[in-house]
Amino acid sequence: MKTRMYTLVIEADDDGAFDDALSEATRLLNQGNLSGLDRTDNGAFYFDSTDDVPENKRPNR
Repeated sequence: MKTRMYTLVIEADDDGAFDDALSEATRLLNQGNLSGLDRTDNGAFYFDSTDDVPENKRPNR
């Protein structure tokens, strides 16, 4: 079983900037990036991943 945990942090001035940051982070994740960041005048984000996921953070199946 493959388990990977992603952490995404977004800071934005308004809902539109938040949505733009989320869309860009999603695009980078879909490209297979395991980490990334970007910033504009209205917001910023970063994300990172780990495959060392503690048992208490794994979804119940």
